[in-house]
Amino acid sequence: MLALVKLLPESMRLKALFRIGTSVMPMMRYVRPKLVEYTPERMVVRIDVSRRSKNGFNSLFLGAFAAGGDCVAGAFPMKFMYETGHRTIPLVKSASSEYYKRVSTYALFTCTQGKELYEVCNEVVASGERRDITVHVIVTAPAEFGDEPVARISQVMSIKNLSGRFQDPSATVG
Repeated sequence: MLALVKLLPESMRLKALFRIGTSVMPMMRYVRPKLVEYTPERMVVRIDVSRRSKNGFNSLFLGAFAAGGDCVAGAFPMKFMYETGHRTIPLVKSASSEYYKRVSTYALFTCTQGKELYEVCNEVVASGERRDITVHVIVTAPAEFGDEPVARISQVMSIKNLSGRFQDPSATVG
């Protein structure tokens, strides 16, 4: 499947990788996150409030917030894994969140630590040791509250290289 993705043009390749990555995890597949923006430093994912992602008060369910935070933070190490061939696996070790307002239309999950996550992945590949990094995700609801944050999610991600191959740090990607 990934061999076919490499044949796609760059604009389609990223969306295809995102779809494949989110389809593997049941909760993410269920809430159907959509990739809005990707740069090497920043990623934005959208989750709509729908029958699948709303609670009894017609606002975004707590599980959808968690899935969105995990999706946007874990996408950088997953893209690193695709680009380099190293199996750098990101796992959420702990998470904390603060919710400020109710979201009743859609939420945008933004992570701006792409470069830091790539550096940590390069260090993990070079050393072979597990590394932890705190990832901050800002959640906004532009249709309702503009650029004002409606929630903040902080996750400690533990990243480990499972490929068994170690690489010289001077030959890293990023």
